[in-house]
Amino acid sequence: MYLLTLQFDENDMSDFDWLVKLENKLIDSLSSDDEVDGHDIGQGEMNIFILSRNPEQTFTEIQSQFKELMKRDDFRCAYRPQNSNEYTPLWPKDLISFSVT
Repeated sequence: MYLLTLQFDENDMSDFDWLVKLENKLIDSLSSDDEVDGHDIGQGEMNIFILSRNPEQTFTEIQSQFKELMKRDDFRCAYRPQNSNEYTPLWPKDLISFSVT
């Protein structure tokens, strides 16, 4: 199992409402093989965590269903095995490293 992380910049408190709405939309739209595992916000970033057996396929699904995310300059996405802290970046394509603070 992998942890797929969607990450955005936190700019103000209205971002929290947006993050929760996105999280609920993901819960409603992702396949039954994926489980939205919550979110966190702070230290200038917001994250949504998704448990997935195939994170690259899940990300492809997110790309097709949530095209507006792909247009955001602050959207980053990566995944890691649950038993590891080393992320594999997925988005943007030129992203070299990824971390959750």
